[in-house]
Amino acid sequence: MQRQPVHAYNVPAVVERRIRLSTGDPNVGVADYVTGRYLGSDLRGVSLGCGFGRKEALWVGTGAFAKLTGYDLSATRVEGARARYPHPALEYVAADAYKLDLEPESLDIVIFEDSLHHLAPVATILERCHRWLRPGGHVVLNEYVGPRKFQSTDRQLEAADEILAMLPEDLRISYAHGTVRRRVQRPSLLRMRLLDPSEAVESDRILPTVHGLFDVLEERKLGGTLVGLVLDDIAHHFIQGADEWLQLMFDVEDELLASGDIESDYALVVAQRR
Repeated sequence: MQRQPVHAYNVPAVVERRIRLSTGDPNVGVADYVTGRYLGSDLRGVSLGCGFGRKEALWVGTGAFAKLTGYDLSATRVEGARARYPHPALEYVAADAYKLDLEPESLDIVIFEDSLHHLAPVATILERCHRWLRPGGHVVLNEYVGPRKFQSTDRQLEAADEILAMLPEDLRISYAHGTVRRRVQRPSLLRMRLLDPSEAVESDRILPTVHGLFDVLEERKLGGTLVGLVLDDIAHHFIQGADEWLQLMFDVEDELLASGDIESDYALVVAQRR
């Protein structure tokens, strides 16, 4: 069943922007960028929270891996990953990341792509990753690192409302309700608990914990702070067309990020074991 196109990540221009901010080139993905700049060959690694395995297939597609194991708590997703992305250097295993018993100093890389913000305690899992990595090994995060439980700051909401008010009404019609969207709101904590209690559970602890445990070689701010809020439930209007309005959102977000008025909700981090 295809997901309803109501979120920012359904918009091709938003996806392209995140890739460009991650690597400097919308035609170069994160896996190719990181392996080409920081890693060698014949790598052994794990990806925690692999889901249906698409991103892990991109990593082994670089040719840099002898073996990459994707772990996910869902056996259904793991079976789907095995069926969709078979590769001799790639395996998928259903397992709890907090119960994995991996050999100390046995890995060259640990990968989190849109998965670490679902895990808690963050410090516990990153300490385990540190133990699994060989000296000089890398941890790569391509993650939501904004306010936990998506409890956006007052300034985020204020700026997002200002952008929303600029949009023509026909671009603000809700996919779910058919009404004109006029305000940006934080999700209630009760709603977050009912929909997915793991969502952004300790997202605000990710960057401080990484900086405390590892040497950060590169940290790229990927934005998403305003764009995600504005496009929620109206993203279907922007999948094709409305490029000038998307560019307005990008420009306002970039300006407020550069001034320090808001913080980036997403980041790409490449760090190394001390």
